Amino acid sequence: MVDQYKTINISTFLPSSSFSCSLEPRLRAPTQQEVNDFGQNVHLNITIEDNFASHQRMFGGGYHTLTFSLTNVGRRELPLRRWQMYGYFFRLAEPQAYPYSDGFYIWSCGLRMFHVNGYLYRFTPVAGVFPGLTPGSSVTCRIKLAGFQVSRTDSFPRWFVTGSNLSPRIIKNTDDESLAFVSEFLHERQYKRRSDDNFRPYTALDRFAQYTGQMGSLDHINVLPTPLEMTKDAKYSMIFQSEDYVIVKNDFFKDEIKQFAGTTGTQYLEQRLVP
Repeated sequence: MVDQYKTINISTFLPSSSFSCSLEPRLRAPTQQEVNDFGQNVHLNITIEDNFASHQRMFGGGYHTLTFSLTNVGRRELPLRRWQMYGYFFRLAEPQAYPYSDGFYIWSCGLRMFHVNGYLYRFTPVAGVFPGLTPGSSVTCRIKLAGFQVSRTDSFPRWFVTGSNLSPRIIKNTDDESLAFVSEFLHERQYKRRSDDNFRPYTALDRFAQYTGQMGSLDHINVLPTPLEMTKDAKYSMIFQSEDYVIVKNDFFKDEIKQFAGTTGTQYLEQRLVP
């Protein structure tokens, strides 16, 4: 069976110059309007597929698999041009092939990936392989990254696209601090780091049981709330004459009683009243 995640770095077998010149046609440069359309109408989605892909145990290194898709949600076809898309991965992409100074070919979608620096990567379409983006169409790239990813916050917002001597445009749906363009982590190969990881997220029933078990006796809770906001109606008032009232002893509220009695001048009885 063919490994669906398997990709090939063709520069391992062919000199990059001969491949670029004789085998890979040079695409036309995009216009500024085409870059603008890409940023506005192409949606990016990232999905963690399998943290168990390398069959490593916890703390054993390995890699995980991830997909990112590009979908044209606009009404116009985006012609195949030599655009450059930049984005971020928190882990090293395709660690088994690194370094790939001439680019790494992702045959699942027809993009060529370059490591720029740090977490930053650049992607360009490969002529004759990248299928283009007609209205409603989508392409999905599958890659390997070192380690694992178990939360959205290991992804970064604001991917962007540009072209030679053009102004870059942020891909609109990634301009979002909530990271909604990253899919939810729903099954154990997504939310566990490795197959022997004991972590399991709480379900609603788990949380209910946790809260129920932590409920203690209210006899030990002594809270006097302070109003966050108070509204006064000037037409009504209450006259409090401290000489008309006494405060009787109550050990449970002794500190509050002393403060109230001292503030209002109300008499405080140290002895309990016996009915």
